[in-house]
Amino acid sequence: MSRTSRDSGSSSPIKKYLSFTGSKGQFKFYDKNHKDADEKGHVYIPEAKIIVLDVKASVSGYNENASSGINSNLLDPYSVGKEKFVVKTKINGKFGVFAEGIYKDIKEKLATIGAKYTTNVFALVDLGDGYEMTKLELNGSALSPWIKLVDGLGSSEEIYDLEVTGAKGDLLTRKVGKTVKVTKAEYKKVVDAVKKDPMYQRPVWFYEPSFTVADLGEELSELAIEQDKLLQAYFDASGVKTELEEIEVKHEEVSSKPLEPAENTEEEDDDDLPF
Repeated sequence: MSRTSRDSGSSSPIKKYLSFTGSKGQFKFYDKNHKDADEKGHVYIPEAKIIVLDVKASVSGYNENASSGINSNLLDPYSVGKEKFVVKTKINGKFGVFAEGIYKDIKEKLATIGAKYTTNVFALVDLGDGYEMTKLELNGSALSPWIKLVDGLGSSEEIYDLEVTGAKGDLLTRKVGKTVKVTKAEYKKVVDAVKKDPMYQRPVWFYEPSFTVADLGEELSELAIEQDKLLQAYFDASGVKTELEEIEVKHEEVSSKPLEPAENTEEEDDDDLPF
């Protein structure tokens, strides 16, 4: 489902690729020339203003055994239970099809290489220098708050009339197979223990993003309509829904982001997916 109907065109309008880092509770994008970039070229921001243009489902991740990214075709979220994902990664040194099928049927196989169901939010995002066309990838525990946000609206279309603010949410941990909040007492206990012994074995804690919404004004709404036309033109002309290699190539052309494993927060998947 998209904000506008589709036109034609092929030049990618996507300027940044954004994700949420559970270990820091911040959003992250790659820009080695940014004044705030770290030694790996990553830029961390505590808050992101998001104007949704389109939402697609995919499978993504990092295959550590093959030192390869994981990619798939893009599907409309409501068709995930009907249409097939074609998931690719390196196999014997060559990028090729690892699994193909309805998500629920290949879910267990995908887990063996660290592949995750991903919601791709194509949006205008203010990353500090004004709104830019961005793809926000949400998976694992970072996906649950987004699902809850959308489910709490009157309809899934309502998200297009709102400006979403993403920020650091609760500090969480896993207990007996469930995700629970870290209490103040637990936090203090660990902080005190680390002060006494820097080698103290710390528990696995991670943050979820928190999303709040506000009405989208007329000026931003008009900007979003204009930009979504460019996005849909790119989708139609480039065939990114099925040409997996092309998605990966264009990703590298735009962001110059090196393929690498996710930061090891050791958080378990807790994405509230109904499948």
